Amino acid sequence: MKKNYLCGDLLAVIKPSPFRVLPECPLFYECGGCVFQHIDYKFQKEIKRQILKDSLRKLKISPDICLSTDEPWNYRSKMQMALEKDKFGLYMEKSHKIVPLGNCLIQSLSNNLILNEFQKFLRKKTLPEIKYLISRVNSKGEILLVLVSQEKYLKEEEDLIGFLKNIPKLQGVILNYNPHIGNVILGKNNYLILGKNYLEEEIDALKYRIYETAFFQTNLEALKIIFSLIRKWIGIRKFKLIVDAYSGVGTFALMLSKYAHKIIGIEEEPQAAKSSKINQEINKLNNLEFINGKVEEHLSEILKNSKPDLIILDPPRKGVSREILELIKKNNLQEIFYISCNPATLSRDLEFLTNCGTRKNQTGGGRYKIKKVVPVDMFPQTAHIECIARISKF
Repeated sequence: MKKNYLCGDLLAVIKPSPFRVLPECPLFYECGGCVFQHIDYKFQKEIKRQILKDSLRKLKISPDICLSTDEPWNYRSKMQMALEKDKFGLYMEKSHKIVPLGNCLIQSLSNNLILNEFQKFLRKKTLPEIKYLISRVNSKGEILLVLVSQEKYLKEEEDLIGFLKNIPKLQGVILNYNPHIGNVILGKNNYLILGKNYLEEEIDALKYRIYETAFFQTNLEALKIIFSLIRKWIGIRKFKLIVDAYSGVGTFALMLSKYAHKIIGIEEEPQAAKSSKINQEINKLNNLEFINGKVEEHLSEILKNSKPDLIILDPPRKGVSREILELIKKNNLQEIFYISCNPATLSRDLEFLTNCGTRKNQTGGGRYKIKKVVPVDMFPQTAHIECIARISKF
């Protein structure tokens, strides 16, 4: 029992919903990853829209229908598996018990190839130093592999590399050193042990170089839907300045380059910031500037000298900090595109911007109107919800 809601466990299904379907995955009831897999896919999208609507109830906003790609399976470009002795797979929901996997239905075919090939090796050799395996693929099926190890050196490295070399389209293998025990998966140090430490992706004639631990959206086709929404909302306009907060590898900044005279991206994670500058050079875009640092520190400096026509907010799950929201309001920034992966923090931040929230001591500045909230199903079969909101100043 919580303050505002109750939690319960399913004991039995007396009368199945007309939207209940048989899960495709035989490990559905053990794994806990694809918690919506027993729901008809069209209804999955409606549930996500309703969850988003409930989160925005104080704002009295009704989100658009949930947009999606044509393929709700084999869409994930990044796979993260745990390894413990001879067990290799995903953690069971709310536990550290590993569910062995031979095939994951939401992972790309290339990631499943890695999954199967790695298991073949484990039948012959053990890798006690490795805690996690992270596989990333691009639209060409090329693969980048990260091995998270408790040791700087693998006892079976020579045999492992010899085995992995035979995997088609494997571009590189990186050893990530993490000696610490806990829930933080990646350590700070990476060592290249085979090939190169990045993949290249192409979207709408733009090339993105993605290094081993930098964040990039895991569903490329769903990302293209978000791109198309942004283009539609911009129309024929040409902005003087766009600020891309939490700019990552330059995902949105590169796409927006033709819509602005100048774009400034701010990214705290060093490897993603490095990628963004390289991506600017690869695409020969001279109207972009990328800053490595916290948005809180650099946005205030930018606003001292100029006022962006549009700000892109693509924060992590914790949402946008109070400090950034106050800066936006104080400086009366005209338009905001907010990409969110957490309806709760999106709702909190939008309530603050529109002055209808419960945060105390709200600062002055412009009041904002929410024009659109559009859910995009970036993660079919799961409960995760992605959306994009368009906010403008009155």
